[in-house]
This record gives sequence, C-alpha cells and structure tokens, in this order.
Amino acid sequence: ITNKDIEVDYIEFPKTQPWQVEDYVASRLPGLKKDEVKWLCEIVKYDVYRLDNECKKIEAFPKAAQEAVFKQIRDEGGYSDLSSANIYSLTHAIQRKKYDEISPLLQEITALDIEPFGLLAILINNFRSMISVKMTPNATAYTLGMKQNVYNAIKYNSSNYTYAQLIDCYEFLTSIDSRIKLGNLSFSSESSMNNRYLIEYMTCKLIS
Repeated sequence: ITNKDIEVDYIEFPKTQPWQVEDYVASRLPGLKKDEVKWLCEIVKYDVYRLDNECKKIEAFPKAAQEAVFKQIRDEGGYSDLSSANIYSLTHAIQRKKYDEISPLLQEITALDIEPFGLLAILINNFRSMISVKMTPNATAYTLGMKQNVYNAIKYNSSNYTYAQLIDCYEFLTSIDSRIKLGNLSFSSESSMNNRYLIEYMTCKLIS
C-alpha cells in the first residue's frame, strides 16, 4: 500500500490570530475592558490553555465583579510568573539609560526569558556598534554596513553616552566574557539565583 492508495479527508485550519483570541477572552470575561483583555492575552503570549485557566478564575464571578477580581489577581502577583518583556526590553533600556524601565525589569527578572550569557553577547555587540557610530560621526548606514533603521537607533542610543563611557562599558563586558571563558568566573546555567546575580551585576555596573 502506498500513500497514493490512501485517501484521507481533512480540513486545514488557519493559524489563530491574536484578535480572535482576544475576542474569545472578551466573550468569556465581558466585565473586563478591551485594554485589560489585550493585556491578559499579551502577558500569557496568547497561550489559549493558560488563558482558559485564567478565565475560569474570573468568569465564576458576575460580570459586574470581574474587573475587580482581575485587578486583585494582577495586583497581588497572580501573573508574577509571566512577563511581556524579554531580553531586548532590558538591553534597550540599558542603551537608552531608561532607569525607570530598568528597575521594574530587574524586579521581575525571574519571570523574564533572559539567559545571562545571551544578554552578555547582545550587550557586547550593541556597545561595539555604538562605539563604531560614535567614533565616525560622518559615517552613514551604508558605509557601516547597517540597515538605515538600525543605524538610526544605534546613533540615538550612542548619544546617551560619552565616547569614554562607551569604551569603559565595552571593556567591562569583554572582561566578563574573557573571565568566563578562562574559567575565572563560573555560573551554573541551572541556577536561577546565579543567573540573576550576573544579570543584576552587569546591568548595575553599566548604568553606574
């Protein structure tokens, strides 16, 4: 028997779109505002199984009470294991010296999908790029081999630092990288506490 001998009828369903998930949640939680529904969907990354669990907690209450229940769960840390932020949220905040963004990101670091060695690699590359742009003020996106939007973002970010500060930050990051590769610094990838310490150390050192 070959595949050609087997006839199977099937229906191919298109991928669920974010607006469809939001409409689904809104239908189950009519007491929530549109922006609250969107926030809930985004915080769980549109995971319908997690959303089903969260809806069950709230839909047991009458419509008039659902918003208050949602806010209580949110304010009491019911979604503390989740975050819509990621590794780029932190690197962008560091580059732009957005201290008001960095503080809450560090507070919820255990919920963020951030691996310290990945963070280190991104920061090294970003500060190297900022130095390239800063030291060649007459350069263009073309001469530096960058896309125009990337060049514009790097140029803007580099304006938050003096050239000396960029060099200091870059040397600090590369020294951490060298110490790790030489075995002078050891962190277990399975230790969330060690990962947190390394992320906090690098971040605080860079913004100071």
